[in-house]
Amino acid sequence: MQLVRNYSMPKSDAHALNLRKDFPSIREVNYVRSQLEKYGVLARSDNGGANYSLVVARPPEDDAELACALDPTCYASHQSAMVYHGLTDQFPIVTTMSAQSKNDWSVYVEERMKRDLGAHLDRYGAEFLPQMQRVRVKSKKNRSNVVYFQPKLTPSYVLLRDGRLRVSSIGRTFLEMLRQPDLCGGMSHVVACFRESAARYVDLVYTEVDRFGAPIDKVRAGYLLESVVGINDKRLDNWVQYAARGGSRKIDPAAPYAPEYSVRWSLSLNLPGLPR
Repeated sequence: MQLVRNYSMPKSDAHALNLRKDFPSIREVNYVRSQLEKYGVLARSDNGGANYSLVVARPPEDDAELACALDPTCYASHQSAMVYHGLTDQFPIVTTMSAQSKNDWSVYVEERMKRDLGAHLDRYGAEFLPQMQRVRVKSKKNRSNVVYFQPKLTPSYVLLRDGRLRVSSIGRTFLEMLRQPDLCGGMSHVVACFRESAARYVDLVYTEVDRFGAPIDKVRAGYLLESVVGINDKRLDNWVQYAARGGSRKIDPAAPYAPEYSVRWSLSLNLPGLPR
């Protein structure tokens, strides 16, 4: 896309190049790419395909940063986000990245190319110039695995390391703990993290869960904030309406139902040591 800008730059522009044409062909794109590879600016991917990476002086610090560089729509989430936010001292053996669905990725590519190419979009396609490709981190020997999760919610992330790393926002990270505890170290670990850190971020947690949480998320969050963390907040009363009387809802979705329960939240307390 930068090559298109160079070719289409008005001749009156002080930075314009002395080019005979106003638009590159696929042959010229391939030539420039081969020259960049020759001089070490681009490197062909390890799998021998048609993908290239930019050789930079400062390589990514970890797999999450690499994944963010390869896919501009993904971000570190779940237990990986918990680590970056200092919500846990348990470092997972895998890096969890949330990424858009195939359809959402296609929409992103279309909007991005419209934004970057503007009036040159149709001509770009007519010349069969390279399209944006989705690249993911592949596991290598002696390296952490990267797993990709497809969320159903609109992305909510913050930028770290001068924008090189995208991480679920604090509120979204707590909601991820409630929705997918298996990707956050298990429900026992989630309870411990709520007990340790939720009071510090209660406004962010409440806002996120109230806006995006399902009824069961609100029930679990209400119980944890009120009974485990000890927060006395009238806003939590708004979530009591979602308690299902006589239902089989559990604080830990992966554990068997237990007879101990919270009367206020109609929730089976199927983890040891939880207050009623």
